[in-house]
Amino acid sequence: MLTIFSSPRPFKGEFDYIQRNAIQSWMASFPRCEIILLGDDEGTDKVALEFNLKHIPEVEKNEKGVLLRNSVFAKAKKAAKNEIICFVSADIILTSDFLKALKNKFDLPEFLISGRRWDLNIKKTIDFSSNWEGVLREQIIKEGKMHGFSAGDYFIFPKNIEIDMPPFSVKHGGWDNCFIFQFKKLKIPIIDATEVITTIHQNHGRPNFTKGKSVWKEEEGKRELKLAGGFKNMCTLREADWLLGPKGLKKPPFPRNLFSKIALFYPWRLALAFKRHLFS
Repeated sequence: MLTIFSSPRPFKGEFDYIQRNAIQSWMASFPRCEIILLGDDEGTDKVALEFNLKHIPEVEKNEKGVLLRNSVFAKAKKAAKNEIICFVSADIILTSDFLKALKNKFDLPEFLISGRRWDLNIKKTIDFSSNWEGVLREQIIKEGKMHGFSAGDYFIFPKNIEIDMPPFSVKHGGWDNCFIFQFKKLKIPIIDATEVITTIHQNHGRPNFTKGKSVWKEEEGKRELKLAGGFKNMCTLREADWLLGPKGLKKPPFPRNLFSKIALFYPWRLALAFKRHLFS
């Protein structure tokens, strides 16, 4: 079985119903999975109690009082009762095909599974006693937008894998691309499960970013980028080693198979870093 863990934002404003929607989707889709909420942001303890979930409030923070992602992962790995764990962003709705996809037969002792998400406007609390999944799938067809390869909103991997996670803030992006790069360096297969796993990101405002200014040019963004070792130490799902389909694993087509092979080639990494710097 699987352990899902997440570090929610404060349950205030739109993030109250957004995060409740996400958590209840995990519970509805995987009633036997362990779910762990980490951190002491406002409302996390009450929601964990309400839904009878495991709660770990004691997570290390930076000088600004923001949770550190390396501590979140370390605490979750230590507390998880299952060997396979999954980080999920607290605004992501998971559907029933999530666990079905994991039952695909692939003989890999180590792996990292992730996938692209659908961006969707959901402005209300979802009724999980109804045909909520069918309604959302219809809404995806009509209004959904497939996100790019850069965002990592869920990661499935064996908990015994040791990753050197820098002390990233949970309120800043970029850590996911660094996380994928760490697996690349360890030569652990990265699997893109977009074809068989439907995940839905509930669109929302970005309260942690300065309007009109690149996130990487802000003080916190510069700090996070330095912790990552720069843009050259980042990868995306475009560089995945395998694709997970209904019949199991398959190699990505050209040119993605080429991107996968040269992902660690230093001149290529420098070229990508230059590109990311230009468009950041």
